[in-house]
Amino acid sequence: MDVIAANKEVFADRFKEMQSKVRPENGAVALSFDFMSGIQEGTGSAIRTQEIWIGSASECEVLLVDEGVLENHVCLEVTRTLLGAAISLKEVVGPTEVIGQKNVPGKPYLLPVDLDVAGTRIRISRYNSALPALIGNDGVSVGTDAPPTGPQLWIGLGLCATLLLGLGLFFSMETMSSDTQLRRLTVLTNPPVEADPVQTDTDAIGFLEQRLADAGLSEVVSATIATDEVIAISGSVPESNWSRWQRIHQDFDAEFPQLLQVSIAKQPKPHNFPPIAAIRLTPPTQITMEDGNKVTTGDVVLGGWVIADVSVAGITIEKDGETAVISY
Repeated sequence: MDVIAANKEVFADRFKEMQSKVRPENGAVALSFDFMSGIQEGTGSAIRTQEIWIGSASECEVLLVDEGVLENHVCLEVTRTLLGAAISLKEVVGPTEVIGQKNVPGKPYLLPVDLDVAGTRIRISRYNSALPALIGNDGVSVGTDAPPTGPQLWIGLGLCATLLLGLGLFFSMETMSSDTQLRRLTVLTNPPVEADPVQTDTDAIGFLEQRLADAGLSEVVSATIATDEVIAISGSVPESNWSRWQRIHQDFDAEFPQLLQVSIAKQPKPHNFPPIAAIRLTPPTQITMEDGNKVTTGDVVLGGWVIADVSVAGITIEKDGETAVISY
């Protein structure tokens, strides 16, 4: 038993090494794309590649013909991890959102994932090998995965045997230590202590701040504990994000009734800001206007607006002491 306890890290490293041989971390993965809304609702496609472009251009791996979709709208990178297949936002050109999760370029999202592309919802998941085989853009069948080779099969069987042996040793140790555990048992005779209201407020503000961060509103909205029974929230939400704020407000009231004191203003979209064609979030950040002009942080655009910041939350602009956020 002491030998096993002293070598836990060695066994863990060996487990990871064996698992990586059975299931490599990288490589093309067969994915299915199911259109949940839009013109192509109810249809789908399948593909196997490590880089996928979604857009209205005919050369895109996933063709999307809905209004507002750019020719090369968003590029996804596909990877294999030990937890399963995952995608990440490699390059975002048009409005794109990973539904229900905080959008971070380069962050892997485990499948299945629901993606909002210019208002069209697409469900991305691992391709079901039970369906008829389809042909991916690399010219190979994506209906079924290749069977394991001889070495992979023996490694898999060895891994299973190792896990079973480890579980047996673990339960043996638990049985041997049962006498010690029984001696340490105590009986709780005191009634439960009533929860501190300040702690409840702390939980509530943590819930609120997390939802604001997930929606990309943490930079324009702030929340503070005003009293033991009130959380004050204030700020100015861009018109394009107003529906997100309303959903957060409704969810919070359902979880923590009569706790929120709201002072939120709707910020209209700047009427004289020039239209945007594309945005690159990876360094160096860059905004391409519809007239072809390319700008970045610190540049002045038509209408006198200065680009203050470019992030996943949106484009922060300033003019004559006024600050606004344009979401995409």
